[in-house]
Amino acid sequence: MYRRVVDSVLAKYGLKYKEVYSAQKGYRNESYPILLEDGVLVNLLFYKREPSILDRIQRADQVSEYTYNHHLPTRSRADRRTLRINAPRGEVYIQLYRYLPGKTIAWEAFTKKHIKLLGWAMSDLHYTLSPLLVRWNAEVTVYDEVSAHIKRMKKYWSDPMVIEAMAQKLHLEFESSVLMRLEKLIELCRTLPDQQVLHMDLVRGNVLFDTSSETDRWKIGTTALTGIIDFEKTSYGHPLFDTARTIAFLLVDCQEKNPNEIYRFFLYSGYNKRGLAHINMRQEFRGHSYATLLEGLVRCFLVYDFYKFLRHTPYESLEQNRHYVRTRDILLGYAMVRYPLEPRGK
Repeated sequence: MYRRVVDSVLAKYGLKYKEVYSAQKGYRNESYPILLEDGVLVNLLFYKREPSILDRIQRADQVSEYTYNHHLPTRSRADRRTLRINAPRGEVYIQLYRYLPGKTIAWEAFTKKHIKLLGWAMSDLHYTLSPLLVRWNAEVTVYDEVSAHIKRMKKYWSDPMVIEAMAQKLHLEFESSVLMRLEKLIELCRTLPDQQVLHMDLVRGNVLFDTSSETDRWKIGTTALTGIIDFEKTSYGHPLFDTARTIAFLLVDCQEKNPNEIYRFFLYSGYNKRGLAHINMRQEFRGHSYATLLEGLVRCFLVYDFYKFLRHTPYESLEQNRHYVRTRDILLGYAMVRYPLEPRGK
């Protein structure tokens, strides 16, 4: 989409190049790996147009730059200037970053090594970020963000047309008491000790893997996690939220691993065993163990992902989406959704 303006953007940065590689498009952005004239690889990133995107970019860069300066393999700026161009639908912001080695891999390729490395990287990330004090233009806490999600979900699932459509087309009913329980959980977690800056999007598309080398920080055998490339959802809260967000993704996407394996590989063999930070799952807060809080937060994110499937995909197409099917089946197991004709208690 933006290839036609890459040359002029690089000229504004005062750079000459040998080659511009194919665009890498994600949900939010479009980026171009570029080989400069001096042989250095950089990444030119065009950010998605959305409200408050500049604040989001600045928060992300502040956090990722901090971790880079503390010797973690995270995205860092190759030039401190943020450029912008006018596009038909509004301004587009551009940033130039250093290139990180490695590549993203499909969920099907995730082995227990990859899951352990992911937990290890998150643990070191939390440990490194724990002293960071931030002053952002807007108050950004994971509690406010998740509470806003729950508010939207309550409105959605109170709509009689949605209830009827789910019953007729999906043969499903959402358990209405779920959201009230989640609201109470979020408010309880808001008062937990040890609040800090979080990543909140440590998922497949934001981590790079490669064959291990002597200099890699996170490696098991011949497999290394070589980079973390996206901090745009960075927020403030308790590390349980970051952990739950990633575990929720792993439960859905790593279908060859059962839930016990995912928790064991990611949390115990990765995060707690290999990383610098530690979460004691037996620790209690106001009568609730951290293990119970974590499980509740995992379910919260699964419900939100389920809601997003319903909001953004025609109901008739959902059965062809294996991520939706997997999420639905997990929530059926948790009794958070059910078949309308199924008697309660079964």
